[in-house]
Amino acid sequence: MIAHSIFLSVGLFALTFLSPGPNLLIVLQSSLAHGRGAGIAAGFGVAMADGTYAALGLLGMAAVINQSGDLVSLVKIAGGIYLLWLAFKLIRSHPAADLDAAP
Repeated sequence: MIAHSIFLSVGLFALTFLSPGPNLLIVLQSSLAHGRGAGIAAGFGVAMADGTYAALGLLGMAAVINQSGDLVSLVKIAGGIYLLWLAFKLIRSHPAADLDAAP
């Protein structure tokens, strides 16, 4: 059970590494402004910082899970409510499509 949780967490962190974000812009800016070497150095720095951040987050969540099962249930419920809130905002932000209009 513990190994499954660890593999799941590491897999989710790996997915976040692959998604573009502000870190990609830093690497691109360094590459375009100063060349390939600077881009590689910036990419390595970003990867090390992301890895450290992910490891600390994983260790923190492991400590929380280890100490209190009730707290983990509360975090799951809060996360589910947050996702529902985001879905509600997304639905409200897009007006209903006009189906009578011809293309």
